[in-house]
Amino acid sequence: MSPPAELSVPLHASGHRARQMFAFVAERLWLDFVNSDTSARGTDALHDFGRFVGWLEAAQVLDAERASSMQRRALQQPAGALAVLGDARRVRAVLRA
Repeated sequence: MSPPAELSVPLHASGHRARQMFAFVAERLWLDFVNSDTSARGTDALHDFGRFVGWLEAAQVLDAERASSMQRRALQQPAGALAVLGDARRVRAVLRA
């Protein structure tokens, strides 16, 4: 049985390439996080846990080692990973409001 789509592990991208996967234009981490919600355009940059961890790594909140550790833990504890993703989305929605 494969993990739910929300837990899919992204292709590893590091450094500059990882940063290009997401838009960092606001020069404020919280504002770039709010702007990661592009659902008005039909997509959410953080559509699964793997993308959320990738965003954190690209934003230099996590290093590659910690990001890998979180991905492994997500596969071991999928309910916890989904809860974290839900919490992140709720925080983002509150910041947007």
